[in-house]
Amino acid sequence: MSATFLEKRKTETGFINISNPALTAMDLVQFDKRIGGLDRAATVLNELAETIMPEQITEHLLKEVPVTAIQRLVFLLEVVLQKDIGKLLYEVSKKAELEFFRTPLKTSALKVGFSSDERWKIIVNSEIEIDE
Repeated sequence: MSATFLEKRKTETGFINISNPALTAMDLVQFDKRIGGLDRAATVLNELAETIMPEQITEHLLKEVPVTAIQRLVFLLEVVLQKDIGKLLYEVSKKAELEFFRTPLKTSALKVGFSSDERWKIIVNSEIEIDE
């Protein structure tokens, strides 16, 4: 992973590298099953979205992550959580010439018989509930 996606944080024993908020957001969606599902990811994203800086959203970042994770992340940010950072992600993904294809919001659920979001090509096969 490129050092441009990392931040140094001081701890009691020295400095450690952690992922920046934009990469963390991508990871939350990409590895949602490991953290307890999309509801938990959306709950964390609700607060994390406020710390994502526009300069962290780059074409280089989007090329490091699967397109399906980007689609699902931006759908959650823009449609479910109604965060403005989703618009920037859309612009950068178009600039990076990413090609979107139909993908389910919840990968382990049924994929047929559900409506889909045309902008992000997300099959909306799950209702997201966030804890506030």
